[in-house]
Amino acid sequence: CLVGSEMCIRDRFRNRERKILYLIAIGNSNKKIASKLFISHNTVKVLVKKIVAKLGAVNRTNAVYLAYKNDLISDDDKD
Repeated sequence: CLVGSEMCIRDRFRNRERKILYLIAIGNSNKKIASKLFISHNTVKVLVKKIVAKLGAVNRTNAVYLAYKNDLISDDDKD
């Protein structure tokens, strides 16, 4: 989705990043996310920091709020 020369916010995020955002939104810790996605805890920490920065959020809770507000994630992202 392009508007002028700017990309849609959704296009800036990989599927894995959106999945992590959804897992945060439903209350998972970094450790739990790592276990569910079969990646290391440190990898999750790095990805969460990148996601927060991409959204211009102040923390992970604010990132989830912004993600829902911008239709980056939805309740349909369960799978």
